[in-house]
Amino acid sequence: MRRAIGYALLAVIVLVIGAGAWWEWAIHSALPQMDGTISLPELKAEVQVVRDVRGVPHIRAQSTDDLYFAQGYVMAQDRLWQMDVLRRAAAGELSEILGAPTIQIDRRFRVLGLRQAAERDAAQASPDFRATAEAFARGVNRFIEDHRGQLPIEFRLLRYEPKPWRVADTLLIVGYMYESLTSTWRWDLNRAEVSQRLGMQRAADFYGDVSPYDHPIVGVASNSAAAQPSAVKIERPVAANVPYAPLLPLPQTRDQSPAGNDSSLASEAQNILIAFDDRVRAGLGSNNWVVDGSHTASGKPLLENDTHLMLGVPDIWYLVQLSAPGMAAEGFALPGAPGIIIGHNDRIAWGFTNDYADVQDLYAETFNALNSLQYQVNGQWVAAQVRHEIIHVKGRADETMDVVVTRHGPVLERDANIGYALKWTATEAGSLNHAYFGLATAQNWQEFRERLRDAAGPAQNAVYADVDGHIGFIVAARIPVRRCAKWPPAGSSLPLTTPCGSVPMPGNTDDYEWTGYIPFDELPQALDPPGGIIATANARVVGPGYPHFITSNWGSPWRTDRIYKLLAAPTKFR
Repeated sequence: MRRAIGYALLAVIVLVIGAGAWWEWAIHSALPQMDGTISLPELKAEVQVVRDVRGVPHIRAQSTDDLYFAQGYVMAQDRLWQMDVLRRAAAGELSEILGAPTIQIDRRFRVLGLRQAAERDAAQASPDFRATAEAFARGVNRFIEDHRGQLPIEFRLLRYEPKPWRVADTLLIVGYMYESLTSTWRWDLNRAEVSQRLGMQRAADFYGDVSPYDHPIVGVASNSAAAQPSAVKIERPVAANVPYAPLLPLPQTRDQSPAGNDSSLASEAQNILIAFDDRVRAGLGSNNWVVDGSHTASGKPLLENDTHLMLGVPDIWYLVQLSAPGMAAEGFALPGAPGIIIGHNDRIAWGFTNDYADVQDLYAETFNALNSLQYQVNGQWVAAQVRHEIIHVKGRADETMDVVVTRHGPVLERDANIGYALKWTATEAGSLNHAYFGLATAQNWQEFRERLRDAAGPAQNAVYADVDGHIGFIVAARIPVRRCAKWPPAGSSLPLTTPCGSVPMPGNTDDYEWTGYIPFDELPQALDPPGGIIATANARVVGPGYPHFITSNWGSPWRTDRIYKLLAAPTKFR
């Protein structure tokens, strides 16, 4: 008996030691290689990767093709599972690896159709973007291929391997950011109901979008006034008396049902994706500002940017320095995407805050009571498209769903014979193809501005500074112009200040269609404004003199006002 007990204890000890050794090997074998040499057949010349004391990679190559290949390889070393989670989230494929807890997220993104938009835009990508994205994808795929048995621990615990990276996957990552920064369609539904319940006058007070603490950058009588709090009054056309739905519950992004052995990893994935929760979204915001040399000890401009996206482990940003002939910059990259989104080179610096431009409209479509797949367009019944989606779910049967699509977009919610279809710039042709990847090579304001000419979004308040002493600001994006030909119709019960597009609009007529986008030269922008201060913190950036509608969803102005007060102090900043 004593001998048997001894053997059993020995077996347990051996198993514990073996399991510990395997765990140690499994974790450490997946860590990035920090020194030595790696031979990669795709490289045309030597590439150096030097990590600083914080682990930030500094990548130096002799061509941009090698540079972006190396960036893909190194980023995959550090962030491959995060990259895979983000592309799966945008495509609606999380449940394939995480099971039931993420079905609601998958259903949400299948309805939006970002996967179809990414596939279309990848096929139509410009030669320059395609070359960059393909080089990056080759680097990611080389890392995957060379580390089949040594992938990050999450892949091994979930027992799957990542699919090869494609150009469309990078565009899915762009779509993820679009959804995080521009998803405001529920506000349209809520505004319609709240306005109906409160009445015209009380709703006007409740939804007032101007403040004596606003600091508009353009559209004011004198740009120097932007440095002082100034009341602005903006008249808006009356809203239509359109059909509305009861206040809808927010979708549950966290299924509380048991997740089996993968529950901790499902939770980890949901931490990565927490920005999808609208209750959290309401507390997000970002700050940026730039001052010219009259406010600094050096006599040169000083630029600041802090992007208040959700904290996560790992973070949504990836710090990197990139150097090649014609390219030398450092800053924030987006996991899964090449280049640098926010940062500086040796000539210019730039930063972003979200502008909250209204790039989503809900259309109240009237469906045929006798045929649920027909909806009304200018007095005629038209057949809606139906997209059949299959969601693979780990550990259980597949989920199926049909997405009904009208001429305006997918139907998100339905109340009897009224369906609310979403028109969104992100799913318009070409909208995912430009995401600020080219800014790192700009050398001056003119080049910076031209790089943004084709930017589709998401709409950002970009601040700019250069070594020649210039400072600037621009909102570059596709911001729709709405026809609203019969705005307001008789009998409206909504506040006079309700702008067209901020409540669901009738979908059965052409009277409320988009007629295009605000021309680039008419987008909000300024160079070297009087006073030498530009600051944005998600609040209003246009005054009553600006001719186009941007949004009625500006952030509260208290952060912007505080920044202006501090920057206007006589202190010389260092």
